[in-house]
Amino acid sequence: MQATIETLWKPLSYLRRKLLSLSIFPKLVLTFLLVLIPLNALSLFMNLSGSNSVREEISKLMTSRVHFYMGSLDAEFARMIRQGQEYIVDDDLQRLSIASEVMSEIEIWEATMRLKKRLELLKSSSPYISNVVAYIPALNRTISSNEYISRIQEEQFLAMLAPADRVEAPFLQWKSRLFFSFPYPDNAVMRGTPSLFVLTVEIAKDKIEKALQGFGSDDQGGVVLYGGDAAWLVASNSDTANFFKDKLARTSLYSGTGLKSVKIDSEKVMVAYEASTKFNMTLLMYLPEKNVLGPLKQYTIGFWLLSCLSVVIIVFFSYLIFRLIHKPLKKLIGAFREVERGNLTVVVNPFKDEFRYLYDHFNDMVGKLNVLVHEVYEQKYRVQSSELRQLQSQINPHFLYNSFFILYRMAKIQDYENIVRFTKFLSEYYQFITRTGAEFIPLETEVAFVKTYAEIQTIRFSNRIEARFGEVPAGCSRISVPKLILQPIIENAYDHGMENKLSNGQITVSFEEKTDSLVIVVEDNGDYLTEDTLVRLATQLKLPADEVESTGLINVHRRLRIKYGTQYGLSFSRGAAGGLRVELSIPIDKEENEHA
Repeated sequence: MQATIETLWKPLSYLRRKLLSLSIFPKLVLTFLLVLIPLNALSLFMNLSGSNSVREEISKLMTSRVHFYMGSLDAEFARMIRQGQEYIVDDDLQRLSIASEVMSEIEIWEATMRLKKRLELLKSSSPYISNVVAYIPALNRTISSNEYISRIQEEQFLAMLAPADRVEAPFLQWKSRLFFSFPYPDNAVMRGTPSLFVLTVEIAKDKIEKALQGFGSDDQGGVVLYGGDAAWLVASNSDTANFFKDKLARTSLYSGTGLKSVKIDSEKVMVAYEASTKFNMTLLMYLPEKNVLGPLKQYTIGFWLLSCLSVVIIVFFSYLIFRLIHKPLKKLIGAFREVERGNLTVVVNPFKDEFRYLYDHFNDMVGKLNVLVHEVYEQKYRVQSSELRQLQSQINPHFLYNSFFILYRMAKIQDYENIVRFTKFLSEYYQFITRTGAEFIPLETEVAFVKTYAEIQTIRFSNRIEARFGEVPAGCSRISVPKLILQPIIENAYDHGMENKLSNGQITVSFEEKTDSLVIVVEDNGDYLTEDTLVRLATQLKLPADEVESTGLINVHRRLRIKYGTQYGLSFSRGAAGGLRVELSIPIDKEENEHA
C-alpha cells in the first residue's frame, strides 16, 4: 500500500513542480481548459441554477450599490449641515445681524461683500448645493451666493423659520424645493426667541437627479430618493417618479434595508432599498426581472456554440487579460508616482470599464489635494494679513494720551520750537502706522520709522533715555521685510525695560550681516530683567499660537516664522549692559536686493 502511494505521488509531485514553474500565460490557458471540462459536464445543472445565481448576484450588486450611494449621500448631506452650522458663527454674519445699527454704511457694505464671498465658497464646496442664502431681518436684506443683495421676501423668510428636526429630519420643503435651514437662535430649541438671522442651503435637486441617473444600472429600471412617507422625492427621471408614485409605492412600505421581489401588472420587479441611519430618507433602486433573467433562456443554445470555440477563446482571452489588467494598473501606478514627486496636476483619463471607478476617485483625490493645498496657502496668507492688521490696531492709547499731554505742556510754556519738532514726528508716526496698503516695505523705511518713534519717546522721557542706531549694511537697506517688525521691540524696551529709569537710559539698535541672513539686535540697560522673565519669554516663543497671548513681541515672532520659516524669528538673552537683548533674524535674498 505504501509503495503504491509513493508510486502515485512521484509523478503528481513532478507535475505540480512543472505547473508552478510555468509563466502566468500558460497557467491561465491550462486553468481555463480545466474549468471547461466540468462546465460542459454540468451545463444542464448550470442552466437550471443560473437564474437563481444571477438573481442572487444582481441582488447583492443592487444592495451594495444602494448601500454605497446612500452612504455617499449621507456623508455629503452631513457635511453640508456641519458647514452650515459652522457658518452660523461667522463674524460678519453675527455683526450684520446684531450690530448693524452702530456700523457705518461702508462697514456694512464691506461685511456684506465678505459674507457673500464666503457663501459662494460654501456653495462651491458641494455639487449638490444650488444656492446659499442669509436672511438678516435687522437689515431687511437677503444675501445670496447666486444673486445680488435684495430685500427679504416675507413668505419665504417665514417658511425658512419652520422648526425641523436637525438630527433625524433636517430637510425643509417649500414650493417643491429642498432646504437645510439654520435659524439663529434656533426656534426649535429656544421657543419664543425671535431669530436674528436665518442661513439656508438649498439642495440642487437637478444635480441629485443627475447623480441618481448614474446610480442606476439599466435604462429600463430607475432610482428614487425620497424623504419620510414620500413627502418629497427625487427620481432619476420623470417616468421613474411616476412609476414609483402610481405603482411601486402602493405595493409595500420600504423601511430599513433590504431587497424585495414585487409583482406589478404580472411583471416582477426587483427592488433594493436602504433607509438612512442619519436622516429620514430612503434610497430605492428597482429593475425588471426580465431584463436580468431573460437572456438566460438563450443560454443553452449559446453554450454549445461557444463550447466549439472555447479553446480558441481561452487562448485569446488569456492573452488579453494581461492587457486588460496590467495596462490600467500600470497607468494608475504611473499617476501615483507623479503625485509622489509633487505633481498635483496629473489627471488620469478613465477607461470605460471597471477601472473607471478607481480612476475617477484618483482624480477626485488629486483635486481635493489641490483644494487642501490652496486652502493651506490661503490660510497662511490670511493669518499674515490679520496679524498685521492686529498689530497696527494695537496702538497703545496711553502713548497717544501722553503725546497730547506733552504738547499741552510745551504749548503752556510756549516752547514753540519743540512743538514744531514734536508734531512733525507725530504726523510721520501716524502717517506710517495707518498706511495699510503695503504688507512688505524696504528695511530702510522700517528703520526710518523706528527712528521717528524713538525721537518721540526721547521728547516724552525728557532726554532720560537715549536711542542709538547703527548703520544698516549697504547691501541690506533695500531688502523687503514685513511691516512693523522693529517698533514693537523698541516699544517693549521703553515700556518695560526703561520704564523706571530716571537717567542714563540707553537703547541700542545694531545690524549684523551674515552669509545668508541679517540679525538686528535691540538691547537696553534696564535694571529689572530677571531670569524668570527670560524663561517666560523663551517659553512663549515655543508655544502654539492659540496657547499664548498675542503680545507685540510674540506677534512679530510668529509673523516672521510664517513668512520665512522656523529657523528665523526672535530670540531673547541678557545683554552686556544687564538689560534685555532681542535678536531678530531674517533671510537675505541677494538677487532680490540687487534688483531693488
